[in-house]
Amino acid sequence: MVQGAGASAGGLARFETEAAAAARLAHRKIVPIDETGLEQGWRYIGMKLIAGETLSARMAAGPMPEREAAALVLKIARAIQYAHDRGVIHRDLKPANILIDGDGEPHVSDFGLAKRPAADPSVTASGAILGTPSYMAPEQAAGDRSDVGPVSDVFSLGAILYALLTGRPPFQGPTPVDTVLLVLEEDPLPPRLLNGQLSRDLEMIVLRSLQKPIELRYATAAALADDLEAFLAGERVAARSGQFSHIVARLFGDKHHAAVLRNWGLLWMWHAALLLVLCLVTNAFHLLGDQWPQMRTVWPYALLWGL
Repeated sequence: MVQGAGASAGGLARFETEAAAAARLAHRKIVPIDETGLEQGWRYIGMKLIAGETLSARMAAGPMPEREAAALVLKIARAIQYAHDRGVIHRDLKPANILIDGDGEPHVSDFGLAKRPAADPSVTASGAILGTPSYMAPEQAAGDRSDVGPVSDVFSLGAILYALLTGRPPFQGPTPVDTVLLVLEEDPLPPRLLNGQLSRDLEMIVLRSLQKPIELRYATAAALADDLEAFLAGERVAARSGQFSHIVARLFGDKHHAAVLRNWGLLWMWHAALLLVLCLVTNAFHLLGDQWPQMRTVWPYALLWGL
């Protein structure tokens, strides 16, 4: 719940976004909203209780058998396609937002970062990085909202499948910033390097979902689900159909360097400006040494550079 009087404008906006987004969706694999309201100054969303655990809790036991993982993500992908068909993009798909009921069935929750065509653009400012770094798509990590769309959720679905099969997310750095840079610039380790028992076809499905160029991923969550269905049925998967144009795009495609410079360049500019000021003040201290003997000691410089 979000406190009415004490909540920030951004918090209220995300609260209202989740309520509006989930209210549009009536799918058995998406946690439904029963009611929303205000009680004693607290805004609340009443959702159906899913008795069970989160997918992240389930993953604590280690990698999941490949057919079980494929079947689970297949169901999630169908639910996400349903949301996409109604103009809702989740933007924060991750194991913690997937609830597993007592029968082992998945339910998608937490549409707090969902994007709708009619949503107020002021809710998420341009350049803001939204999502969970280990599971977000490169275009989200770059902070470019214009590129975020249904294929961003496809990337996150691929990241979830990768984690289920290997026991770890595809991108994991020591800090969130390091993880974002990995998402932007590095390819994940092939799943079979971490789990040698995996089928090559399933590995190809995962890697196609995790392609950084948008045009090389599955075009829709439904296409990913169809390939998972083909894998489970023992049929040929579309991920095997490599094309020369895909290879060229992969080698020479944009890795979001421009977006990285837009989002991080200002920080480095301020850093450089601060260093310049410190150097100028240090030089002034040195020149004033003849007039003020205390400038010949180490303390003014230690104070200046130690702040």
